[in-house]
Amino acid sequence: MSCFQGLFFCPEAASLLLHNFCIYHISPPGNELGAAAICPDDPVPSAEDLADQIIEDLNYFRLGAVMCMGISSGAYILSLFATKYRERVLGLILVSPFCKSPSWTEWFYNKVMSNLLYFYGVCGLLKECLLQRYFSKEVRDNAEFPESEIVQASRKLLDERKGINVFRFLQVINDNLYVGDLI
Repeated sequence: MSCFQGLFFCPEAASLLLHNFCIYHISPPGNELGAAAICPDDPVPSAEDLADQIIEDLNYFRLGAVMCMGISSGAYILSLFATKYRERVLGLILVSPFCKSPSWTEWFYNKVMSNLLYFYGVCGLLKECLLQRYFSKEVRDNAEFPESEIVQASRKLLDERKGINVFRFLQVINDNLYVGDLI
C-alpha cells in the first residue's frame, strides 16, 4: 500500500488521480490492515487463486474493465489476472514484477526471509530485508537526511502485519516462482 503513497499524495498527481478515479486497494488474504492471524489449517491459496480473487472483488463492486497497478509480487499476480481476464483489464502499470527464475542468491535471500518470518515473525532484521527491496540505502538510512516519510510509513505498516500471514503470502509467491526452477 505504501509503495504508491508518494504518487497518490503528490500534489500534482493527487488533483488528477483522486478527483478523476476511484481507487481500490486489494490486499492478499490476511494482509489487510487489522487482519487477524490466519489459521495454520486453512489452505494456502496459489498465485492463480489470488488472481481469481481479484475478479471476485471486481464483480462484488460491480466494476467493469479496470486499470491495474502493482509492485513486485502484486505485479506478478496482476499479470496472471490480466492474462486470464483480458476483457476486464484496460491497462497494467507493473513495477519490478517477478518475471524470471531467481538467481541462487535471491533464492537463498527469500529462504532466509521465510525462515525469519516463520521463527521470529516480523522482526527488525526482516523489516530491513523487506525495506531494502523497495528503497535505496540513501532513502532508508542516510546520515545527512532523516529517514523519508514513506520509509517510516512502510515500517509502521510492517509492524501491523501478522508474521504468519506474511509468511503464507511469501510461501505462495515462492512456491509459484521456484517450483522446478532449481531442479
